[in-house]
Parts: sequence; C-alpha cells; structure tokens
Amino acid sequence: MDGQVHLRPEDIRPDSLGSPCEVGVIITPRYVEGAQTEVVPMSRAESAVELGRNALNLSLYGSRALPALADVVRGARGYRLVSGDLNQAVAAVTRLVRSRTGKA
Repeated sequence: MDGQVHLRPEDIRPDSLGSPCEVGVIITPRYVEGAQTEVVPMSRAESAVELGRNALNLSLYGSRALPALADVVRGARGYRLVSGDLNQAVAAVTRLVRSRTGKA
C-alpha cells in the first residue's frame, strides 16, 4: 500500500467514535505572516459560501449541495480567523469555542 496504513478508530482508542452532532462553530483560518490575530464574525450565508469553497466533493451532491450547506450553517456561527502566530490562533479558537459552548 505504498507505505500507508489504514486504522480503524478503535485501533487507536476504544470508544473513539462519537455520535452525530450539530455544527456549532465554523472557522475559516488564514495565515498572514506578521498579522495580529483577529476573529471576525461571518453571516450564515458567508459561512455557507466558505464551506462550499472548501468542499472536496460538492459536485457529487448536485442539487442537494446548497440545502446540505444550509443545514450545516443553520445552527452555527461562522468566523474568519486571520493570524500570523499559531499559539495566538489556538488561544483565539479556544476562547471562541468556550464562549459558544462552555467547553474546550
């Protein structure tokens, strides 16, 4: 298999599969060298567009693609993240998720 090994999630850790859940936060990250870390809210429409831009198999869904994207973003909040520092970006995402969910 050309050096690739495929593992089942259970091979890594028992009970490693979660159950389906709604998407709560959509983050579109962008690295800009030297940039201050900034998190900017997006509308649901902008979030759907960003998800569509980054989907690898959107064409497989045909006319079901837009309703599927709408379902994903319906209960979510979207944000653009621009950062030039990984640690600051991780901290910003952690704060954002905690503020939305109380977890992280």
